[in-house]
Amino acid sequence: MIGLIITFIAALSWALPISSKIDEINAAESQQQTLLDSYREKESRARHLKAYQAQVVQMETEFNTLLDQLPKDTRVSELVEGINMTGVGSNIRFQDISVEPEIENEFFIEQPIRIAALGEYHQFGSFISGLAALPRIITMHDFEVSNPQPTLDVLPELNLVLQTKTYRSKEAAPEGDAAAATDANAGATNEYSKNAHATGFKCRCFIYDWV
Repeated sequence: MIGLIITFIAALSWALPISSKIDEINAAESQQQTLLDSYREKESRARHLKAYQAQVVQMETEFNTLLDQLPKDTRVSELVEGINMTGVGSNIRFQDISVEPEIENEFFIEQPIRIAALGEYHQFGSFISGLAALPRIITMHDFEVSNPQPTLDVLPELNLVLQTKTYRSKEAAPEGDAAAATDANAGATNEYSKNAHATGFKCRCFIYDWV
């Protein structure tokens, strides 16, 4: 009996340290796997670092090229004149063309222009296509078409409300360009009056002079 007890104590005193060592080994293996995963991730990043850096340089170059292509001043009068003539060619009737305050971004200036008009679906489609073909960069936002008087008797006349934006560089325009823009505003206003009289509608345009 005493021998059995001694044997049990000896086995227990041998098993406890072994069990503790097994736990330490398991913890070390788990930590080793974590370190290996971290190493593989960092090694993959380091392996592709040059490719990433090359992509960043290319993207910065392309972005700077696009910024260089932006005009140095907005030339609002010329743009509004282009919008007006595009609408005349599409046979839509303007209710309003409003030049809204500029919005300054980190790299460029936005110039919002709100357009409200009356017309039919195919006329609006022609007008939108014409805007996209203008030489200035124009993006279109918040496009809304509504039918105030639904009817099945005739082709409905629809309301169009459209927010457009053009862009210019944050680099200031020379004084000569500002003076030229002022002269263009006066000529554009006269042209709008003639178009409105010829087509039987009035286009209310707000022209801003930029310094």
